[in-house]
Amino acid sequence: MVSFGYMISDKAKSFIAEFVKDRQTEQRPIDEETIKVTRVAAFFSFFYEKIRQAVDYQEEHLLRRVALERILSRLLTTNHADNETIAKNLIKELIWARYLRNETIPVSKIAEVAGVINKYKEILKACLNNKQKDWVLSVASTEIEKRLVPFEKQDALVSFAFDLLKEEILNADANQDLSQKQLQLFLSLHRNILKSDRAILRFHLLLYHFPTLLQPTEEELITLTKNIVDWIVKIEQAIDDPASESYDRYVKKQVVPFWILRDVLMENDAETIIANEEKLKITVETICRDRYAHTKEKLQRMVVRSVIYIFLTKMLFAMLLEIPADKWIYHETNWINIAINTITPPFAMYLIASTVKVPGEENTVKIWEGLKRLLYEGKPPYAALYLFHKKKGLGHKIFQIIYFLTFFISLGAIIKLLSLMQFTPVSALIFIMFLSVVSFFGMQIRKRATELDVSGEREGVLDPLMDIFSIPILRLGRLLSSEIIKINVFSFI
Repeated sequence: MVSFGYMISDKAKSFIAEFVKDRQTEQRPIDEETIKVTRVAAFFSFFYEKIRQAVDYQEEHLLRRVALERILSRLLTTNHADNETIAKNLIKELIWARYLRNETIPVSKIAEVAGVINKYKEILKACLNNKQKDWVLSVASTEIEKRLVPFEKQDALVSFAFDLLKEEILNADANQDLSQKQLQLFLSLHRNILKSDRAILRFHLLLYHFPTLLQPTEEELITLTKNIVDWIVKIEQAIDDPASESYDRYVKKQVVPFWILRDVLMENDAETIIANEEKLKITVETICRDRYAHTKEKLQRMVVRSVIYIFLTKMLFAMLLEIPADKWIYHETNWINIAINTITPPFAMYLIASTVKVPGEENTVKIWEGLKRLLYEGKPPYAALYLFHKKKGLGHKIFQIIYFLTFFISLGAIIKLLSLMQFTPVSALIFIMFLSVVSFFGMQIRKRATELDVSGEREGVLDPLMDIFSIPILRLGRLLSSEIIKINVFSFI
């Protein structure tokens, strides 16, 4: 064990020791029989998943859990085999699709996953509709993933961040219950540091309320099954708590130094680097440059996936709705408008992506300053005031009125322009739908590009005005992006 020196805070020392220990445990060679699959089947399954990923717009690190949930749902619905057979097939399909590495999963994991499947089969019996069943399956997929892939390092990072940020958060709002503050801070850290999705949040909340969830007794499982419908409602309410926006605004300002520290600790000589401030600074600068470069590559992949998603879905709409509607209602097809409708969304996405920039060296300096603060002083990286959630009052009502007005103004302007271009109502509707989706995807790409930005640069004079008029379109795009994929032909393969 390398000595950290007197400068490192006690909280940081404890976290670093735990993180490095977990990393070393994960890197130990497996000394038991592992699951092996054939390369031919793996190729076709991997190719299939790549097609799905082009149209299934998810965070990259969540694709495995999403695939796991989808495969588990199919196996439970169509496969009437015993739990061990289902577990074995599930793991094999994940390896085929390269979500898990071949010959790295111990055979003993089959029985472990089978036990999880059996547990959630019992819970599913209490569900009253498909929505509740999907909820339980999302939690089941999260637990199975955690059993197949170690998550201890991520959990340690969230705990460390919680210890540093909790003081300012917990003292901010005397009107909110202490346990609720702790819960909302924990959820916000998961959303912003680990980028956890709703399924992962559900799992952690269920585990919070039922600490024996991973290994329940027969009586405890019966109790959980009887009350699962009520807990689904309560957990969804906790996730959607209006106060969560305030927590997220505060946490987002703090996350980048935690990400960089995590990258430092993944180095083989992490303890030596941490013990030497000059070496640590050089490592942080290198990691930041690599992160900026990786962000550019990631943005390019996001753009490609978005363009494919939009183009394929738009072609589907053209064949199934736009062309037949034009022929049936107007007895002719306006190929020019259809071409504009098909080409404009991908081209607009390209234009949006071309204007996106990632941070530079000045940003790296501020990241280093924040990292020193959390590492040496044991304090939040940046002095950011937490503004606790307030009840909606007159200001909120005024904003709602402005929102509705700008929605109709924005929509009216677009419709007027399309009318001048002689778009049919059907073509205009489809154009507005995909303009909204492109706007939403563009916002997601811009958001990803600025994730590492801690500079806090001020907006331009016209930016707030542009935001007011774009919010309605963006919200429509968010709704449509989640709904259109449900009818995308590739998603049913």
